[in-house]
Amino acid sequence: MTPEAREQISDRIQLGASVAWLLMDYAWLEQWPMIAMSCAVPAVLGSVVAVAFVEAHAATRAVTVAMAAWSVMNASWMLSDLGIIDVMVVARVAFAIGAGALVFAFAKGRLGAGAVGTRSARIPSLAHQGLVSSHGQRWWLQKSRTTV
Repeated sequence: MTPEAREQISDRIQLGASVAWLLMDYAWLEQWPMIAMSCAVPAVLGSVVAVAFVEAHAATRAVTVAMAAWSVMNASWMLSDLGIIDVMVVARVAFAIGAGALVFAFAKGRLGAGAVGTRSARIPSLAHQGLVSSHGQRWWLQKSRTTV
């Protein structure tokens, strides 16, 4: 499978997961536990499966991992808040994984752009780092192939 095809699959999976996530959060807002739980499954599964299809660049993959961790954290919080099952420990672990993945992505993205070994290296602009993706799911970093 070509990298472009993998990226397209990842984008579509993430878009579907985002729609399910939005519906899950709305159902949670309205206190509709059955609808919220039924939307949580595709939201979490889609976010996790998208990691397998995302571009192989370490920073991009790390951001996708962070998004998957965020969906797990959000669904766990929702399940706990609605009184379905107390899984706040899962939410806390997912937060730690997501935060760690974002720190890794930031370091890899910045250092991979030519700043290795230079403390005074210019920080790349947000546009250069690709901080906006087509579907907003991998919003933080799609690594640019050019150098600063």
